Amino acid sequence: MAVGITEKAKKDSGLEVELWAQYWSPAFGTVAWTAFVPGLATLVAAGDKMAADAAFTAEESKGAALTIGGTDDAVSSLIHGDFSQEGPQAEFAVDTA
Repeated sequence: MAVGITEKAKKDSGLEVELWAQYWSPAFGTVAWTAFVPGLATLVAAGDKMAADAAFTAEESKGAALTIGGTDDAVSSLIHGDFSQEGPQAEFAVDTA
């Protein structure tokens, strides 16, 4: 299901959406979708496109039924460093404070 949602999100949004899974964490088994965008307006427009697609929202509802505690959306900004590498990364570490 998660792979299908990823492909649908790519098609509807026009963004390069990636699917990630947590495995070295208390949240083992959690999946996340990411997309790097040049600005918030791009992200909002992509969200509007996906929300307007009844097939996408139906898949989203099916996926939500499989979760415990619902979803947790977040928007993050790189504040230091260089994220200019090409292509998806195999591993990605995140610490929040």
